[in-house]
Amino acid sequence: MDCLKNKNLSFRPLFYREKQNKTTKNIDISFIGGLHSDRLEISREIKRQAKLNGKSYYIKLYTG
Repeated sequence: MDCLKNKNLSFRPLFYREKQNKTTKNIDISFIGGLHSDRLEISREIKRQAKLNGKSYYIKLYTG
């Protein structure tokens, strides 16, 4: 490992993050996926329905 040979380097494993506040969110509906076909339209409808029914949601659409 380079960090063992060079003391100016710090070891950071893959997906390393600095320590964050531990807060828990209660999410009723979630979707994470690619943006294609009619997913934007569907996610907007999910958001609208969730708001009408007092549900929390998290939607993340990735592009290209």
